[in-house]
Amino acid sequence: MDTDRAADRSPVLRRAVPQDIPEITIMMADFHADDRLAWHPAESHRAIGELLAHEAHGIFWLIELDGQPIGFLVLTFGFSLEFHGRNALVDEFYIRPEFRCRGIGTKALDHVVHYCAGNGIRTMHLEVEDSNPRVRRLYDRHGFTNRGFYLLSRWIPPGRK
Repeated sequence: MDTDRAADRSPVLRRAVPQDIPEITIMMADFHADDRLAWHPAESHRAIGELLAHEAHGIFWLIELDGQPIGFLVLTFGFSLEFHGRNALVDEFYIRPEFRCRGIGTKALDHVVHYCAGNGIRTMHLEVEDSNPRVRRLYDRHGFTNRGFYLLSRWIPPGRK
C-alpha cells in the first residue's frame, strides 16, 4: 500500500460486520501492544460480536483507505443527567502506525462528531494517556477538555448480583 499519498486520499469509516472480526482482531492486538494494555483475545472477540449484534450499544467503524482497513474507532452509547441526555464514549481508536500524522485521525473524529450531532448525542468522552502528547493535541483540537476528574474503573465478575 502506498502510504506516501495517504494524506491526499480520504479515509472512509465503514460499519464493521461479523466478517471483519479476523482483521479487527489483528489490529486490536497491535493496539493493545502499542498501549501496553492486557490483551484477552477470547473476551475481546465476544465483546466485538456483542457490539456488532446490538446497535443500541454502539458502533464499530473500520477506517479504510482505498478499501483496505487501516484502523478502527469504537463509539459506545450512554446517558447522563450531568451532560443532559445521550452521550457517547470513544472506547477504542486506533490507526496503524504507518498511517498516523496524515490527518486520518482528524477526519475520523470529524465523522464521529457529525454522526453524534445528527443522532441526538450531546456529549462525547474519551480516555487518553498522559504520556501521549501527540494524541492529546489531536483531541484538544477537537474540543475535548480535561475536566479535572479521574475516570475510575471497576471490573464486575460475570454473574455477580
